[in-house]
Amino acid sequence: MEQQQTQQTQPTTPESGRSTRAAANNLTLQVRDNIVNIIMGIITREYNNVVDVEMLRSTIVAETDPLITITATTTATTTAKKASSTKPTRVEDIATFFGTSTREQNDATNKVREPVLTLLSSPPTEFLTHETHGAQWTQVSNEWNKVMTKLAPQTTDAAAAPHYKTKVELKGGRVFNYDADITFLDGETGYTVAKRKAEFKYNATRINELPQFLSLKARDKLFPESAASPSSPAIPTYDEFYYTNYLDKYIAIDTTGRTPNDAELPKPPLEEYLKMVTKVDTEGLPFFAQLKERESLFFKKEKSALVDESITQYLTLFGSQIDVNAFTAKLIADETDKHYILWKSGQFHYDTITQEEMSNLQFHSIKNGNTIVLQSAAKPSTTFHLLLRWRNHKGILNPAWQISLKRTRDAHNAI
Repeated sequence: MEQQQTQQTQPTTPESGRSTRAAANNLTLQVRDNIVNIIMGIITREYNNVVDVEMLRSTIVAETDPLITITATTTATTTAKKASSTKPTRVEDIATFFGTSTREQNDATNKVREPVLTLLSSPPTEFLTHETHGAQWTQVSNEWNKVMTKLAPQTTDAAAAPHYKTKVELKGGRVFNYDADITFLDGETGYTVAKRKAEFKYNATRINELPQFLSLKARDKLFPESAASPSSPAIPTYDEFYYTNYLDKYIAIDTTGRTPNDAELPKPPLEEYLKMVTKVDTEGLPFFAQLKERESLFFKKEKSALVDESITQYLTLFGSQIDVNAFTAKLIADETDKHYILWKSGQFHYDTITQEEMSNLQFHSIKNGNTIVLQSAAKPSTTFHLLLRWRNHKGILNPAWQISLKRTRDAHNAI
């Protein structure tokens, strides 16, 4: 099995920076010149008697020279940033597959654990023979190669099944909605034969064991934008509903504990509030920073109860009117062809959400005053639970839908 090498980053020096920029500049010039030659060939063939071709070529080159410098500098800067952020995987990083971490440590632990995936198909010999961690590397590598057979292109003739090598390229972040691309290469020719989108999850064996597999912002359009009838008001997003009906009440509770010397920052206008409330931290947001600072100081229990009431009231009024087609479209766009690789108790497990499970969803109920339950008519034992909650400080920042999947053999107990 082929591995994606992780190389130790060398410090960026002025000389290496100039070298990178020069290489990027030369490459960009080559691309530009090739494009110009193609254009000139077309013009020569079609308009040679009308257009001064060489003058036109000179004009294009002169006009694009500044862009070459900008593009080369940007490319070099991006390359340098990627290099400086790459950290080599250490032999002891495999221990993250065998321990637990606190909620606060989860993100940092995942950032150590996920790069290990790029080495598991064929770990370095020194890792496999390491006195302390060698057995762990061997176990996790063997389990990885087993689960890869479930993602590999299938054939009906087991005897003729080709030997595949695999390459793992980490994705993740906010740009991608999955963790890694897994490429299957023909073992003899090296040609790419398949690529899989993979999502890695820790401490679970199935998707339905996860507290969430998808998160959507509360501002995402999951409800009809127009009213059901002319006499009915349009359905607001939850963050707009909270601002209009509950934010003043929250501020009033918070203000009760203030002294005359405490300055009260004004509530931002609705349009400004809706742009800011989706942020994940309060940096540069003084109004929200003040609410966060005072969150636990005064009447935290009362403020928490008020936020719970706002969620329950919102779902009571509008929950049954969820645009199931809009949610299904988001679900299909995010989950189609996504393969879940889950690790628990020393083994990798494989799961995916099927097209049948995502088909013909219907509103079922409101659960616990904070969750919309949708049921698959095509597969009634599958339900999707949309929990409405605040992800970053209750009633202050980032209201979102935390979406989980439930499965059971008994359709009546799937809720």
